[in-house]
Amino acid sequence: MKALGVDFIHRVMATSAVLAGLSLLFVSVYYNWHFGLGIFIGTAWGIANLHFLTQLIGAVVEPGPLHKRKVVLLALVKFPVLYGAAYLVLHFGDLSMLSFLIGFNIIFAVALLKVLGRLLNERLEQVQPPDNLNRVVR
Repeated sequence: MKALGVDFIHRVMATSAVLAGLSLLFVSVYYNWHFGLGIFIGTAWGIANLHFLTQLIGAVVEPGPLHKRKVVLLALVKFPVLYGAAYLVLHFGDLSMLSFLIGFNIIFAVALLKVLGRLLNERLEQVQPPDNLNRVVR
């Protein structure tokens, strides 16, 4: 299997955002508006968390001199601001913790399904069709 790069993470975030939007619509209509909003906010928070984590790791391991200001700025945004926002939303908001956690875990489900799809696709490419597949049976 080929290495999974930053483009894979961006595709996971984009797919998760689409799935969160669809979940907001369907869960809001068929179950409860607050529960759907919790799923959406949990996914949005997870996408922001993954985005800042990707940027932080990229800033630390990129070749060349270390940009300390960028690393410190990303760390300050990711840890206190992002986690503080999650605390405020969950503590003072009218959202279910379960819906927030479901939304947060959508990203992991999307990443797992994308990796499994990639593995399955590689397996199917390795399988050779039988030679007599095109022969007409009389």
